[in-house]
Amino acid sequence: MEGLRERKKRQTREAIAKTALRLFAERGYDEVTVAEVAAAADVAVTTVFNYFKTKEDLFFGAFTPPTEILAARLRARPPEVSPVEVVREHLLEALDHMAERAAADCHARIRAALAMSQTLQVLAMHRFRARRLESLDEVAAALTAPPDAFAHLVAAQLLALVDGTMREAERRSRAGEAPAEVASAVRPAVERACNALSKGLEDFGSRSVH
Repeated sequence: MEGLRERKKRQTREAIAKTALRLFAERGYDEVTVAEVAAAADVAVTTVFNYFKTKEDLFFGAFTPPTEILAARLRARPPEVSPVEVVREHLLEALDHMAERAAADCHARIRAALAMSQTLQVLAMHRFRARRLESLDEVAAALTAPPDAFAHLVAAQLLALVDGTMREAERRSRAGEAPAEVASAVRPAVERACNALSKGLEDFGSRSVH
C-alpha cells in the first residue's frame, strides 16, 4: 500500500513532468530551460533534478508506454489467466479510457512537443527503440521462465498487437473521430485479433500447465 510519503513524492514528480510537458508543447523543447520548468512548477531546480536526471527525462517522464504497463500486468496475472486475455483486457481498458486521456490532453501535448523539436524527435527514436528491446525481454520473461526462443516470438506478437491497436486508435482520432467512436470501431478488431492469437497459442503461458 502506498504511504503518505510515497504518494507525495509521486504527486510531486507527476506535477513536474506535466508542467514540463505543457511548456514543451507551448514553446518548444529546445526553448525551455529546467529552471523555467522549476519556476512554473513552483519547486526548486534541485527538486527537479531529484526526480529527473536530465532535461530529456522531463519529457519522457510524462507518460508510461503501454508496453511497459503490459509487462507488469503479465507478471501479476493469476495462474488461470492466459497472456492473450491479459492483453485483451489491457487494450479494451485503454480504449474505454480514451475520453479521459483526450480530456487530459497529454497525448496532444506530446505530439506537439515532438513536432516542434527535431532534437526531441531524435531522442525519442533512440529512447523508444531501446525501450522496445527491453520490453520484449520483460514480456518474454513474464510469459515463461526462463524465456526461450518461442517466448520471445510470442512476446513480439503481443507487443505488436498493442502497438497496432494504439496506432489504429491514433489514426482515427487524427481523422476527427470522437473517442467513443474510435473505441466502438476498434474494439471488435481487438476481440477478433485476440481470439485468433489465442487459438494459435492454445495453453502457452498458462501457469497452471507449467
